[in-house]
Amino acid sequence: AACAIVAAPGLYLTAGADELDHLKLTLLATLLGLGCVLAPERWGRRVVFPALLAVQLLLAGWMISGSPRPFIDVFVFHEEAAGRLLAGGNPYAMDLPDLYGDGAGVYPDSLRREGRLQTGYIYPAGTLWAVSAAKAGLGDPRWAFAIAWVLAAVVVASLGPRGPALAALLLSLPRSLFVIEQAWPEPWVLVWFVLVLAAARVRSSRKLA
Repeated sequence: AACAIVAAPGLYLTAGADELDHLKLTLLATLLGLGCVLAPERWGRRVVFPALLAVQLLLAGWMISGSPRPFIDVFVFHEEAAGRLLAGGNPYAMDLPDLYGDGAGVYPDSLRREGRLQTGYIYPAGTLWAVSAAKAGLGDPRWAFAIAWVLAAVVVASLGPRGPALAALLLSLPRSLFVIEQAWPEPWVLVWFVLVLAAARVRSSRKLA
């Protein structure tokens, strides 16, 4: 909550993004997170934690609508690849916009051709399917990562009696909305990481290996 007060949650928020709405939702999420820690387990798991998940999705929606076109190549790559896949094409055989231009030094000249990057989509197939589904169903590929963050919290909450409290801590990371704005795929990686933890809890470490 303190980070929300002193710093903007994203780099490319438009004038239409209501900072007061963000602050209200952040304060509510903070209170619900404390509820996950302090409330009896039954109430925390069945009432407070689901409410926290809903508020987290509202915060993600606020960020996605308030920063609809972030100036970052990752977002453009997901957008273009999802559009190509949904149109029946192959995103791994396409070129991509050179967002930063010649002087940025981000990509070698060997990959540039007439303002396009000859790379194809640079992320694994799982990420491609996730962002394409989010684009088709919700209109923005970043919803894949917002939902992934929530799913990771659900898995963490299932790991034990203090799971909801740990999940609330995960959801309260101050840069989570920034990660979603930038369309970074780390939340998708996080889901698989916590699934491994869940598998380790169910099975012995010898069987997991």
